Amino acid sequence: MTLELGGHGLSALIPRQLFAADPDLFRFDGKQRTADYNFCPSNPRALQLLKINAARFFAAFPEADVYHLWADDLRGGGWCGCERCAGLSASDQALLATNAVAEALAEQRRTASVAYLAYHDTAAAPTSTVPHANVALCYAPRPRSYAYGIGDSYSAVNSQYAAELAANLATFKAVGRGGNTRVFEYYLDGLLFKSTIPPLATTLRADLRHYCAVGVHSVQALLTADRPYLVAPLNAYLFARLAWDPDQHPETLLSTYTGVRAPRSPEVLRTAYTLLEQAWQPALDFRVDEVPTRLPPAKSADEPSTTRQQPARGLKIVVDPPTDVLDYMMAPRPSSEFRLDQLHTANALLATGAAQWPAILAAAHTANDHLSAEYAEWQLASLRLRYLAARQELFVLAQRKAPKQQLAAAQSAAQAALDALDEWGRQHLLGARAHVQYGLLRTLDQLHLDYNADRRAWPWQRWPRRLRRVARLGWLYLLNLR
Repeated sequence: MTLELGGHGLSALIPRQLFAADPDLFRFDGKQRTADYNFCPSNPRALQLLKINAARFFAAFPEADVYHLWADDLRGGGWCGCERCAGLSASDQALLATNAVAEALAEQRRTASVAYLAYHDTAAAPTSTVPHANVALCYAPRPRSYAYGIGDSYSAVNSQYAAELAANLATFKAVGRGGNTRVFEYYLDGLLFKSTIPPLATTLRADLRHYCAVGVHSVQALLTADRPYLVAPLNAYLFARLAWDPDQHPETLLSTYTGVRAPRSPEVLRTAYTLLEQAWQPALDFRVDEVPTRLPPAKSADEPSTTRQQPARGLKIVVDPPTDVLDYMMAPRPSSEFRLDQLHTANALLATGAAQWPAILAAAHTANDHLSAEYAEWQLASLRLRYLAARQELFVLAQRKAPKQQLAAAQSAAQAALDALDEWGRQHLLGARAHVQYGLLRTLDQLHLDYNADRRAWPWQRWPRRLRRVARLGWLYLLNLR
């Protein structure tokens, strides 16, 4: 077994309070030095400070085999543009910093390694920096499509990530550093999938077969959520089995799983999960022009707008709400229309899948709490898809410049779909913290609906709604600190 430790902690090794005395430690954003993200990796003093503080970190946690000290979690725009860094890509800058950390580790433990995270703006392979001897590649294809395997050429989105992984592997193998490569995957990430985990049996098998074939050493699955799961996600079982043997057929694994979970109605439960996976497939299958970008400022529909590059911070998220995977509402109209048709098809599959559950529950043993919890998780996955469809219809109608009455009806339908998600939380979550964290993500969903309403409203009509959202976010944040 291997013990790995860390996360997005690289920039913390250059304390922000040093900015006033030594701003050259920090990144140049094109106009000035700023302490907002990362630092200046070409500054010798910054590299020396990295080594000193990394050494302290390693000494405090000497038990790990692999240390993860990753850069700030940004899609782009967080590295340095000073004269010395101008010729370095984000990947080269991140690897320079990781090499400095690796040197500090080598002085304490030569058998341990530091992970270099290829992720977002560092996903492309470095071109001018050579990894240190104890740096291990860690590739994280988060904004990919989970409708298909990473190596499936049908998906143009996934083809890009497969090519980036291949280039990174070639770079690290060229200097003898490719034997400890890991891939950081998101099969269990309730934040990526917005509180639920869609079944990914076919994708999991295709992924693990591809990763094995190209020489990846290990695959990790991030398990995180905004709430406690009521039952262990199906993907946890599938990932464990397929990591052991990626040649197993998903239908066989699903039959084994449902035979244990519902021994009196295994075929019916298998049908329910198969339909849920089929329903999610079109939602997860997005195109290159649907890869999420930030929403432009919420002006009225006929006002000009520009897309922001830097993420909104603080209370600006109320006006400029963040987007993520599955937030493809602002894609060009042909893709938005196609996505809406696909999501409507998914709703039909969900209705058929939901019809299986009465028979499953009726056939269960007397003590069927585990199946009731499993049904609740299935329902949440269904409700999330229904909300995605309703939100997509609202934004498509806005693109079409539909009549106000039709837009108002679509806004109400999308709000009702979001309210159903809120109601699910009230029914199934126990404990104040679970409700608070679940409520935070639902508030972000609400901001997307508010954004569309703001585009049709006069300025004086927007602010009362925005102030209510600010108050709700502040209240949830304070509760979360308790």
